[in-house]
Amino acid sequence: MQAAEPRRWSNAGHGPSPARSWPRVSAAYTAAYRAGSTTPRALTERALKEIDALGDRRPSMNIAQARDRSASLADAEASTARYAQGQPLGPLDGVPYLVKDEYDVRGLPTTLGSRCSSEAPIERDSTVVARLRKAGGVFLCKTVLTEWGMSPLGANPHQAMPHNAHQGERAPGGSSTGSAVGVALGISPIACAGDGGGSIRIPASLNGVYGIKPTFGRVSRAGDGFKGSVAHCGPIACSPTDLALFLDVTASEHDPLDALTAWAPPPPQGGFGA
Repeated sequence: MQAAEPRRWSNAGHGPSPARSWPRVSAAYTAAYRAGSTTPRALTERALKEIDALGDRRPSMNIAQARDRSASLADAEASTARYAQGQPLGPLDGVPYLVKDEYDVRGLPTTLGSRCSSEAPIERDSTVVARLRKAGGVFLCKTVLTEWGMSPLGANPHQAMPHNAHQGERAPGGSSTGSAVGVALGISPIACAGDGGGSIRIPASLNGVYGIKPTFGRVSRAGDGFKGSVAHCGPIACSPTDLALFLDVTASEHDPLDALTAWAPPPPQGGFGA
């Protein structure tokens, strides 16, 4: 069965791009692609190198739990071809994103920050990752989190965790630690994260970026390793506009794998940016 086309909005209502040069917003990426000053492939290669380099810094700034370089480059190649043909899918085509190691990504394990979890690769993407891929986003890596998502500080003795993006002696916050630090460092403008009791909002605030805990049922839980009624799937991003772009492609669309999405109200007319 052919996949449905990504949702499109005739008037997204986002207004002008935020006036900040760093971290770069999604619109800066797509503008560079349209201008021909870089390509999704070139940018992805650079981002993957930067992710590797973060693991070598002291104090630790590692954000990555698992990578699939070949899959990332395949996403980027497909996007590069679409821009070359003048046919990008939308405002997230070619935009890199991070995924908290709470959500399934095809070919990689989902560990939930614990050594007790299976290391077996997952066979299918979580719904939220599948929708980001459908919109043309480029997956970079799965990001570290606190064990079982339980610490608001950002510590995990079982993984190399990052420190605060702006001050290495400060806490980065948790549990979506790697996602928030990665966005704050400019690795990507958006990250898929999760929030039960502050796990998006705390690390976003401590690292000077933005996060939102969507209404329960707005975003599908299918492929969420916690499989419960506490964690809400949502974004961490470098601007409120990027939060809206994330929700435009992931939220308020019924998923037969998550019955709660049937109760979600439709998206605002014109998209969440409205």
